[in-house]
Amino acid sequence: MNLGTDVANIGSGPAQRPNVSCDPNSGAGTSQQWFNTGCFSLPAAFTFGNSGRNTVLGPGYANVDLGVQRSIHLSQSAQLQLRWEIFNLFDQVNFDTPNRTAFTANFGRIFSAQPARQMQGGIRLVF
Repeated sequence: MNLGTDVANIGSGPAQRPNVSCDPNSGAGTSQQWFNTGCFSLPAAFTFGNSGRNTVLGPGYANVDLGVQRSIHLSQSAQLQLRWEIFNLFDQVNFDTPNRTAFTANFGRIFSAQPARQMQGGIRLVF
């Protein structure tokens, strides 16, 4: 988590974090609220927050790709190769990282995901 304001008066940057008072990973786990945003509070002026790095667990990633190829010999010196590839075979939803800027309107929300299942085919003549 990062603060979007300069509370510690050192210049805005990723070194400033909010205070954390409970386990933020106990949230709903939905795209609307991935983690418990109520666990975070603004630190006192001219101080740093107690939230460490990587305190919130992001969504997991699961992916299975499949490729099938068939070679057909047309003659002694020529063959036809057919290929079919499927990316994200089981169409698993893989969410991107939630918004980590504390106390903004979209804090804790996820707005995007990795691509859904995609397929492609190919034909190659080798001679």
